[in-house]
Amino acid sequence: MNPEHLLSNDRSMFEAELEGMIADAAAPIRTTSPEASTIPDVINRKRSIAWESEAPSLALKRRRTNGQDQALPLRITESARSKYGNFVHHSRTSFLNRSNDSPMQNTRLEGHRSSKPTEATSRQAVHGQWDFQKDDRKHEELSELHRMEDMKYSNRYVLNSGFFSHHDHASLPNKPSSRSQDRKSSRLRRFSFYELPPKIRDRIYRLLLTKDGPIQIDFTWLRPFINGHARIPAPAITVRHEKSEYYISVPFDRLVQDVTLLQGDMKPYAAALENKITKTHTVRAPVRGFAIPLLRVSKRLHEEAARVLYMHNTFSFPRSTSAWMVLESFLATIGKTNIAHLHQIDIHVPMWHLGVQADFVEGAILNLVLPAVKMTVRKPPAHDRLLSAIKSVTETLSHAQNLQDLVLGLAYGRETDIWTERYHTTRALISVSDAEEFATRRKEGTELLHQLSDTIPARPKLRVFLTSANTTRQAKEGFKKELPRIQREAAKYGWVVEENLQV
Repeated sequence: MNPEHLLSNDRSMFEAELEGMIADAAAPIRTTSPEASTIPDVINRKRSIAWESEAPSLALKRRRTNGQDQALPLRITESARSKYGNFVHHSRTSFLNRSNDSPMQNTRLEGHRSSKPTEATSRQAVHGQWDFQKDDRKHEELSELHRMEDMKYSNRYVLNSGFFSHHDHASLPNKPSSRSQDRKSSRLRRFSFYELPPKIRDRIYRLLLTKDGPIQIDFTWLRPFINGHARIPAPAITVRHEKSEYYISVPFDRLVQDVTLLQGDMKPYAAALENKITKTHTVRAPVRGFAIPLLRVSKRLHEEAARVLYMHNTFSFPRSTSAWMVLESFLATIGKTNIAHLHQIDIHVPMWHLGVQADFVEGAILNLVLPAVKMTVRKPPAHDRLLSAIKSVTETLSHAQNLQDLVLGLAYGRETDIWTERYHTTRALISVSDAEEFATRRKEGTELLHQLSDTIPARPKLRVFLTSANTTRQAKEGFKKELPRIQREAAKYGWVVEENLQV
């Protein structure tokens, strides 16, 4: 039967039925609900009336009396149950077999527009019946009944899991389940880096703080700035005599005055020098490309990362004029704890022939770049910066228990001839006192380095290398001839000579 015919035939009966349905649906949200036990029947009555109003029925055609108004929907409900347990009328199965994806079903009669929306009232009624804080036992019994009868969509006001709207969440109880709390806490739990195994953490440190080649610690790239803003003292002067030139060392008192002028010239440019160091640090710093800020995260991480940094890297000091002074500053900066982690150091052999004056000037220039050099120098005797640095390095490296490779480099050619005393010059003139000082400092330095060779775990190695990338046949043959002389000189220091010429 068409709902429009029902509305036109008996409008009063239709309005009475509609008001009764709305009143019964809103009953469970009242403070006193004596009819709470009849809530499922109310929902079934509403559904049965909506479905039966669309199908022709003799029960709706008969004019009902007042005593039959409440019993008629129940009879319709019982007759509308199919053999599968669903509320489907046998004459309207084709209509109800359409897709039922939406969890909500509209129960209003077609052709009639309600003057007041019942969505909020229906939602309150549904949540009133499912309030497990008031009636837990009935809720459990109803759920069990639905499972037994396979009534998946028996209550079409209740949304399936995953289809709740924001209105429904506002109406649900605020008490979450313990399982949801555990799931939320597991999602919010932060992972600690220290929960990783030590081997994995060391692997991460190696990727961030190590490199294949040596780390060259050399600050000569700042030398042009100093040369352009200050007067550099000359350790020797040139004297001409009968078409010949001779080099005479500058008196030490005069050299000290020249160094004082150098320091005075650089005072106005101290800020500019620091600014240049800061700007060029990313491309000129010895550890450029490393994740050095990692060392400032925490004390524990600093200890672990610093151990990898100093143990798995090779630190090179290639400058012949300032290598030992830079190494002295380096060891004083990193401290005893990190010195114990050092594994390999490459450094140029000490060049004694340069003289005390040249070493003093080089140390003064280095003080402008590395303030740590000034703090580590200990009253050098006769202002001998090289010998003072060797003494400091020998004492400090005696605590480097993990130092396995101490490699000393020597350039093949003129430096090798000078170091082995094969090359002599008649153009350098020195006084007798300077000659005695030269012999004394060399002897003392040799004894200190031999003492260092006996202290560290492995014997130091002397490596002779070519400054050119191409190794010629003549150079290889010349090195083989000079090898015995180099070995005799290296034995004075306690070093072992590598038999191959390196490039």
